[in-house]
Amino acid sequence: MRPLTLTGKEPAITSSEIAELVEKRHDNVKRTIETLVQQGVIVRPQMAEKAGFDSMGRSRPVRVFHFAGEQGIRDSLVVVAQLSPEFTGRLVDRWQELERRVAVPADPLVLLSDPAALRGLLASYTARSEDKASFDLSYLRSHDPQ
Repeated sequence: MRPLTLTGKEPAITSSEIAELVEKRHDNVKRTIETLVQQGVIVRPQMAEKAGFDSMGRSRPVRVFHFAGEQGIRDSLVVVAQLSPEFTGRLVDRWQELERRVAVPADPLVLLSDPAALRGLLASYTARSEDKASFDLSYLRSHDPQ
């Protein structure tokens, strides 16, 4: 399986990864995507070029569809269900893996050794504390018996 594909912090999958998951040729997967777009079943995903190889093993760019976000998850599931319903579970598993990798919390030791991260955490904590103190003070003043 190919390494994780990320756009910012958003998990994503390409048509070539889908082809691997469902054990179909990439050109057939792309044709299915085009058909589903023409039928209005899915939204046309963004196209991208990535490094690939032709049947002779020569390096060449390959155009792939790029699925990301909620719409991408939905549409990629529709594509896989159309291509090979028995592999829909594999795609669900792959999306869950991508989402877990993005959601992994930062290592606390790394944060503690990074001065910029510590400043950010301290500023966030201070701002929350000031907001709470301001609220508490206004509450106390409004309930003051004087």
